[in-house]
Amino acid sequence: MKLYIKRLGVERLNMKIDNFTIKLFHKIKGDYPAPTVGTTFEDAEFKVKQCRAEARRSIDDLIIIYRTYLGSVHKKSIFESLERVILSQGNGMLLFCPDVNKWVIHNNTDSGSYGKYIYHRKYCGYGLKNYNSGGSGTTSLKEVLDTLGFKNHKR
Repeated sequence: MKLYIKRLGVERLNMKIDNFTIKLFHKIKGDYPAPTVGTTFEDAEFKVKQCRAEARRSIDDLIIIYRTYLGSVHKKSIFESLERVILSQGNGMLLFCPDVNKWVIHNNTDSGSYGKYIYHRKYCGYGLKNYNSGGSGTTSLKEVLDTLGFKNHKR
């Protein structure tokens, strides 16, 4: 599966992952990227809409988008780039969205943190049951935290 964003085109991009992360996310908070991307499409002709613009994207969708534009890229590299460019800068946080039943990156308002890693404590009631799973997705909060080296995190 591939996911396309019209403003990025359909060709594979030759750029460093952090530069792609900056390009992928809209710059709506001053000079810093905010955690929203444009409308995503399932086809290269931009006819089959997958999700509307300004919706918060699931970690699973982001992995597909990164691989669509950068080719074979490891989850760890994606998670590290998201952490460096979005999460650690206070521009986004992870929360479990009960609407899509997946872990998503959302605007950083009312966040809690574990060390330098930002996630949303308020929504742990929704997310704790899915801490070890991705809900209807495949990527769990535990996987993201473990991959980034937060081995002693608690739910």
